Amino acid sequence: MSMNRAAVGAAFAAALLMFNMQAASAENNPGADAEQRGNQFTLQYGLVKTDLKTILDDAKKLEENIKTIKDPQKSLSELQDFRATLSDTLDAISDNGTITNESQSYLSYLAEQLQRAQSRQTNLTDEETKTLVTGWQNRLNSATEKVKIIDKLRSELVSILIALQAKEYYTEELIKLNEADKILKNLDAIADDLGKTINDLNDIQERISG
Repeated sequence: MSMNRAAVGAAFAAALLMFNMQAASAENNPGADAEQRGNQFTLQYGLVKTDLKTILDDAKKLEENIKTIKDPQKSLSELQDFRATLSDTLDAISDNGTITNESQSYLSYLAEQLQRAQSRQTNLTDEETKTLVTGWQNRLNSATEKVKIIDKLRSELVSILIALQAKEYYTEELIKLNEADKILKNLDAIADDLGKTINDLNDIQERISG
């Protein structure tokens, strides 16, 4: 996990503590509750946004080395770091991740607000009621669609992670092949030395015998 993400995480933890302390007073203040809900989600999204930027930066750095495998050991290290960042992001948007939970909570909030608007307040005009109902319905529809998109993209991210794991395995095997080549080189040298030694000994033996 990157240091930037850890710092943002610490900030989020502090903000979450403040959010919990203010929750009771916000219950009777719908405006404050909505603002806190938005701030909390923004902080959580900030964690994911930081990771997404890191993913792109890391991908640009390792792209050429991974394509050519000029330095398998370096490629493996870069792949492992890259996969760790992907895993952090995947954790946040997993079924039980912070973004997923908050998204579902937000959908429930919108549905509640829509239901509340549909239970027309007696002090509102028909036009005002229609405006509120339409507003909450549009936001619920839009949020529902966005959550579906996130779910689809999450599946794509899992596929990328699986592909990277396969690439990591391939790079590890290349490292093993390189190490095997070193041993073969030594075996060749030993064979050459033994052959030369035997030839020299045979020459000495022939001279002694002759």
